Amino acid sequence: MYYTMMVLGILILAGCTNINQMHQKYQQGDEGQLDKIMEIVARPDYPYATRRKAAQILGQIGNPRAVPVLTMALHDYEQRTTLKQDVIKALGQIGDQSVTGEIGHLLDRSLNTADADLRMSAIEALGDLGGVQSAEIL
Repeated sequence: MYYTMMVLGILILAGCTNINQMHQKYQQGDEGQLDKIMEIVARPDYPYATRRKAAQILGQIGNPRAVPVLTMALHDYEQRTTLKQDVIKALGQIGDQSVTGEIGHLLDRSLNTADADLRMSAIEALGDLGGVQSAEIL
């Protein structure tokens, strides 16, 4: 059991390192890395921590091409909500107001849950996005 957990931990850390390397290559001008990072967020078969890191990096990059992939990740069925929190934050950082309604719906659905962190992420992202629709939701 210990060995399995150790190997899993190494794989997760290696995945995050690869994401960081992809981000670095992107910053150096390799535009193809953006597609690879978006694919990681889109695929539920990737390790959860790796997908979270990829979502965070997409927010840092700020390219609107990532909006559809991030929006799809909001609809993933996953009991853990930290990925959704990272996705919401990334969408707020990108600043595309077309996702305001999606974030508003997620906020509305989370009102009956105990996940205050998810609600706070949605509220912060709506504040970052601004606009009339965000104001109405808030």
